[in-house]
Amino acid sequence: MSNYTIDYYAFDHSFCELTLYESPPEYVNSYTSLFLSFVGVFGFVMNPQIHDVNLIYSAFVANGLTSFFYHYTNQIGWGLMDRFSMVMIATSCNNVFIKMLEMKK
Repeated sequence: MSNYTIDYYAFDHSFCELTLYESPPEYVNSYTSLFLSFVGVFGFVMNPQIHDVNLIYSAFVANGLTSFFYHYTNQIGWGLMDRFSMVMIATSCNNVFIKMLEMKK
């Protein structure tokens, strides 16, 4: 096993596609992850250019791409980027939520 891959059979890494394919890559999961990028790009096109909301859309684009590469290659670097992009989505959404609460005061 390469230093850059994750033990696919580890207790914290066995995805449901493991039973279908028995080894990486996870074709279905990787290609469906690209839908997240589509949501982000669509949001950029349809959004009236609100900065905070665009941060969420950019995080969706990043998450879709990094998730695709992670599930397709099973490399730890892409896995960490995938997880970090999820944190970016949560942080951006939290920021918008707090600003909305402050506007209601």
